[in-house]
Amino acid sequence: MTSHEVIKDSICHFAAKLYANVVSQQTGDLHNVLISPLSIYTVLAMTMAGADGQTRDELERILHIPVHMHYNGQHKLIGSTVTHCLSPNEGVQFLLANRLFLLQPVTVVKEFGEILSTHYNTNTESVASLSGADAKRQYINHWTSEHTEHKISELIPTGAVNDTTVLALVNAMYFKGQWMCEFDKTLTRPSKFTCFGGKTMEIQMMFLESEFSYVALKDWDAEAIYLPFRGAE
Repeated sequence: MTSHEVIKDSICHFAAKLYANVVSQQTGDLHNVLISPLSIYTVLAMTMAGADGQTRDELERILHIPVHMHYNGQHKLIGSTVTHCLSPNEGVQFLLANRLFLLQPVTVVKEFGEILSTHYNTNTESVASLSGADAKRQYINHWTSEHTEHKISELIPTGAVNDTTVLALVNAMYFKGQWMCEFDKTLTRPSKFTCFGGKTMEIQMMFLESEFSYVALKDWDAEAIYLPFRGAE
């Protein structure tokens, strides 16, 4: 297994555990949740670049990064692997932007800043001069909106930033692609959707007749289908 395959494997392990934890921590009726494990993985990897001791060890364990992988080479491999995974293909629009916002007049350690810049294409920007915590929050949200085609306008909710907040490490992803087998909008109609636990609800269901790969999820008594995008590997 190559070093890049090791990182891809660690991303898959992290994603599987993250999804499992999100489901297990819900109580009562399960709710729809939309998360990006790759986005969270990337931010935690960038956080690891500024960590040391027990904190770094715990982040390596959570991200499933092998202990034998040398610290100085970790971020080069992670950064290049993530970049390769997200390389846009024909017919697919993908935007990835990272930024470290300084909400207080602090100095970033040179080595940390260089790792973020070199391997994660992450710039550092100070917003300490803005008046008030909410003004800083709105600035970060505006930046995120600009880098996601205005699809994510409230990344940081009201009250999440206060006068003691020092840093905000932001990862913004935007994806737009076309199905390899497109759905006919005129076939969309009301239909029953079965949730976990057997509960049903009526939704607008898309319809398409074709051949697709799928997998049986025995633990959930469910099946998952693979719907490729144009240009997907």
